[in-house]
Amino acid sequence: MTKRCYLLDVTQLAYQSIEAVLAAADDLRPEHELDEWLEQRIEVAGGILIEEDADLARRNVVAEEPLEPRLQFLIEALRFSPANVRRAVAAANDLSNAERHVFFHCFVLGNGFGRYGEQAGVDGEHVRTLFLQAIDKLSDAVGDTE
Repeated sequence: MTKRCYLLDVTQLAYQSIEAVLAAADDLRPEHELDEWLEQRIEVAGGILIEEDADLARRNVVAEEPLEPRLQFLIEALRFSPANVRRAVAAANDLSNAERHVFFHCFVLGNGFGRYGEQAGVDGEHVRTLFLQAIDKLSDAVGDTE
């Protein structure tokens, strides 16, 4: 899931992954590659969390204290309010693969457009364009900011 650059609560992902592993443990066979099988369980867990985030955003559930680190980060960095930050998370997780990777690497991790472009093998200006598209989509999803 970390390779996919989703904004997930790491603790929730760990717990959900354990649940997914336990639920599917009887399906594990000797012919399965354990790493691949575990990765599939983590993918299932991440998908559940992404859908839960989308559901909370659709229902306009306000983020409450204590805030998860990912929510606190978006509130502080982009000035979103607790009332609309869940919509920003859902929008970030719904970005195209390229936009999500650029947003994660350039915004969350703080890599410059040129640096990430070099790492990804694309032009820095293209990275900038994808980043601006991602920010526009988050802003559109959130609406007003405080």
